[in-house]
Amino acid sequence: MENIIVIGVILLVYLLIKKRTTRINKNITQERVSHQAQEYKNLTIANSNEKESTSLQKINTSLMLKRGESAYFEIISTLSETRAERVNQSVFVGKRQKNTFFGGSSGRSKSHQVLTKIDKGRLILTNKRLAFDGAKTNRNIKLGKLMSVEIVSNIFSSDQLELSIEGRQKSMYFSAPDTHKYKELIMQAYRDV
Repeated sequence: MENIIVIGVILLVYLLIKKRTTRINKNITQERVSHQAQEYKNLTIANSNEKESTSLQKINTSLMLKRGESAYFEIISTLSETRAERVNQSVFVGKRQKNTFFGGSSGRSKSHQVLTKIDKGRLILTNKRLAFDGAKTNRNIKLGKLMSVEIVSNIFSSDQLELSIEGRQKSMYFSAPDTHKYKELIMQAYRDV
């Protein structure tokens, strides 16, 4: 009989604790949902303010614009591309007997891609193209040929915009002071094409 009373008390305490825990978890869940809703609202407001601040506004540029073309930004940038670099590895083994040397070498060459700075110049966005005007090289990218615009974070240097272009095997990398802002401007111009 005492065992039944002890089991009953334990069961009652268990049910009370479970009910209280369920109520606490429900309150925590409601607080989380409320907090997430507030964060989403703040993010939406921030994004709308950001979009307003990054709207496309026409500027004067040193680039020779074509008929019906307007420039949106002109910044100093560095163009980088990947280049193949070869590394030679060889082993030389030999033995000298008196005045004669017997031996030989064996080696192989391995190639890998390395990001290389090509030129420094001006990166200009218009409503029809993205132009790079450098001291040694120029690039002219039609907005309709863009496949993707990504941000590449670098630890030891400034972040870069990676542009993949239809018809080119290798991506082009452009340094920019505020990569997120310039990526958004390029994407806006692309959507307006």
